Amino acid sequence: MSVNSKSIDRGFGPIFLVELLLISFTAGAICLIHQIYPLDAFKMALVSYTLFSVGTLIVLKLMLMRTPLLPGRYTVKEHPKVRRLWQVFNFLAMNNLFFHYQNGLLPPPVRKFFSRALGAKIGPGLISIAGPILDPYLITLGEDTMLGQDSILKPSAYDGHTLVLGAIHIGEGSVIGARSVVMPDVVIGKNALVKAMSFVAAGTQIADNEIWGGIPARKMGDSPVEETPTRFTDSAYMVLCGVTQTFVLGVSGVLTWAGVLFWHWDLFLALVAFYICQCLIALLVLTAVRLVFPFKEGIYSYRTDKWICYRWNLFAFIGITNLFLHYQRDFTPPVIRRFFSWVMGARLPLLTNFVSAGGIVFDPFFVDIEQGAVIGNEALLLPHAIAVDKLYLKRVRVGQGATIGDRCLVMSGAQIGRGAVIEPLSLVTSNTHVPDGEIWGGVPARKKGDGPPESSTPLRSIDIVGTLFTEALILTGSIQAVWMVNVVYRISPFLDVVVFYCAWVMLTLIVAKLIRTVYKFPEGEFLQHERPVLFFFWKLHAFLCVTNLFIHYQNALLPPSMRKMFLALLGTNVTFRGINSMAAAVVADPYFVTIGLNALLGHESLILTLSMRGERLTLKRVRIAEGAVIGERAVVMPGADIGEYAEILPLSLVEENTKVPAHEIWGGIPAKKLGDKNLLERS
Repeated sequence: MSVNSKSIDRGFGPIFLVELLLISFTAGAICLIHQIYPLDAFKMALVSYTLFSVGTLIVLKLMLMRTPLLPGRYTVKEHPKVRRLWQVFNFLAMNNLFFHYQNGLLPPPVRKFFSRALGAKIGPGLISIAGPILDPYLITLGEDTMLGQDSILKPSAYDGHTLVLGAIHIGEGSVIGARSVVMPDVVIGKNALVKAMSFVAAGTQIADNEIWGGIPARKMGDSPVEETPTRFTDSAYMVLCGVTQTFVLGVSGVLTWAGVLFWHWDLFLALVAFYICQCLIALLVLTAVRLVFPFKEGIYSYRTDKWICYRWNLFAFIGITNLFLHYQRDFTPPVIRRFFSWVMGARLPLLTNFVSAGGIVFDPFFVDIEQGAVIGNEALLLPHAIAVDKLYLKRVRVGQGATIGDRCLVMSGAQIGRGAVIEPLSLVTSNTHVPDGEIWGGVPARKKGDGPPESSTPLRSIDIVGTLFTEALILTGSIQAVWMVNVVYRISPFLDVVVFYCAWVMLTLIVAKLIRTVYKFPEGEFLQHERPVLFFFWKLHAFLCVTNLFIHYQNALLPPSMRKMFLALLGTNVTFRGINSMAAAVVADPYFVTIGLNALLGHESLILTLSMRGERLTLKRVRIAEGAVIGERAVVMPGADIGEYAEILPLSLVEENTKVPAHEIWGGIPAKKLGDKNLLERS
């Protein structure tokens, strides 16, 4: 056994003990409260989660007070206690607080208070935190900082035998672009700008008023130096947002109170009704803002066009704060997301062959998506851009049959032609025009070739009928499960929902297993007209997983310690020895993935075993060997083979059929060899 695997196995003891203490504390407190004040099932679940979360926060705080995790380089051999403490902290935070710490399942205006509780130093002002902050005790954010959608601040790096901790300091008024990754020991000055989809390497120093971008990020210019820098927020804007938000919450509260008064709802139904009312009222407010004061394309200054900027900021604030589950975090199945984007103003076909809306659509009123377009998993369409004191608003168009790959970022003014293909993890910069039928990729995206002559894979009648029939059977079985439980013992509406959801997930897993057993998916490249049966079963399996299991399958909304078990149920070849880190990692078509002992899948990494070009479907196995490290937001394509203890750097793209030899370091888009890791002694 290597040093790596043994060291990780030994770290499980303290984790197990601390977790056992927290569970015991929660169970004991619940029993005591229930004796004094009897709780129904929903209140018990609510109080349990609150006690468990608060208990975890207290334990984490005490750990850091007793033994602070300070910047430095620590090896497993020389500093085992530091590594173990860091490991325990991250396990507790990611598993017990994963809703907030890992998945950002809090509105951005609220998120800064949660980060503060975990040790982050955050200045005043309305700081937008739209991405995860890991190891927050090593992070400092200045006043009016903006962290763009899905940006990641990661002050630590761990390859199984060496832990590197380095503080991240971001000065006041600075902007970190969407989908960027900032690594340890980085200092970003005041009013600086890191462009979207940039990788700020460890040790980078960015001076005041500088503009950086790229992979790795390099200086690209300077922003204007102002005696009194323009802020994205001021007192008038905060009052406007506060008054509007108070109206949304107030009306929702009154309507919920009326329901409780007339229909005698319990707490669970009252909270569900409140959330539904909040969403509806927020949608009405957003619609009113768009209709009364229509948005127009253009470039606006926060100095001279304040009212326009205020309106856009208000729209974003109300949408992200009240509708963040759908608008920002895409926690709804793609089938529903399409309708939701349409309600918010997107131009897209509702009833025709619109294949997928799997990504996030910001400013939907400036997005056009034609029929047959495929929006990949976690692709981000961003019709706005912010630079210094300027707001850019320009329509994004995706043509008929075009494909936007997984984890792509499409910026304001981009036009994707008919049948064009944007490869995964690509950045389509502002005002870029991709001609019909071309293949583009990279950061920034450039032409890589011409697309296939085939059109996009159409949905056939048998696909629709077969999918609806299977889904109807699963839903019927789930409803029957609720009915049978109520026949034996009458349960509350909350438990009805729990039983229905559990039955829905279990039946979906059973059906998915039957599909894989009856029809074993082969590896290779296939056309729909040549292999219609394969396409039917593959589409059915994918639809059931993405729609019924999207919380676990697509958004990785499970604690990392449970995700391994869930992936195993979906066919992943993964060992249950050791601790595989799968922090918000997404694994598509898990039955074609092998994950070795103690492999580390970084935050929001994406493992793909399929690709589609026109009517051509490619299915190939991905192997991640023992001890391999996949960096944050890296994408591994079909057929890739990552060798033992190899490392893929963050924000890298491992192309199809790439073989990464053992102990090598690869990075970039596309990933190439950058060096060799120090070979470890065998023990």
